[in-house]
Amino acid sequence: ESDTSYSVYEPVNDYYRAIKTALLKYRQIELSGGFPNIDSTAKLLKLGDSSVVVQSIKKYLLLSEDIAIATSSNTFDSVVLKGLISLQKRMGIPPSGVLDKSTRLSMNVSVQERIKQMIINMERMRWAPDSLASNYLLVNIPEFTLHVMENGKPLWSMSVVVGKEANATTIFSDELTTVVFSPYWNIPQSIIVKEMLNKIKKNPGYLTRKNMEVLAGNKKISPYSINWKKYSRGVPFTIREKP
Repeated sequence: ESDTSYSVYEPVNDYYRAIKTALLKYRQIELSGGFPNIDSTAKLLKLGDSSVVVQSIKKYLLLSEDIAIATSSNTFDSVVLKGLISLQKRMGIPPSGVLDKSTRLSMNVSVQERIKQMIINMERMRWAPDSLASNYLLVNIPEFTLHVMENGKPLWSMSVVVGKEANATTIFSDELTTVVFSPYWNIPQSIIVKEMLNKIKKNPGYLTRKNMEVLAGNKKISPYSINWKKYSRGVPFTIREKP
């Protein structure tokens, strides 16, 4: 009788499988020597430019499968343009088709670091459902984007605000039960203390400029009526961002 008590559970959702497939591909890239370095001294490159750096770009895009074929010329041609746009979309970079600083920095992340990221995200996928309904909302945090899926296909997307690492939203999956249009946002005390209080002490008008208001209980009060200098570890008021 076999002992399966130590068997590793693998999620069966599509995202886990997609990362696992990509991981196998990146392992092969690692074995072949990794990605070429994109010279950081190169100028901003765009369609029609000529540079020896283009050869490194082409080699990278071939390895990452953002292009299928490449010529041996040093010209930034339409194939390179389409390949860079494909890569930028995958990396959450504005798809300009230009080799700008953010694109070059992303391309110069080592294959070992990309593999590490994939393994971490495969572990995160263990918290996701094994299967998803045909209609669902997906917030891709690194992409700063919410995707609306209908019948398993993308319907539309919108930008979202993502918290800083210290106060980021926890990864979770749940059923949406309520939609609030034009909501207030009550600012957490941690953000008030760490990011706002010193600015309010210098000038309470900071709150008005930021489209915020102060409540004592359920009553709105003027930020100028408060002696903010009394507080350092929190405030006995609600500060909220207006819709």
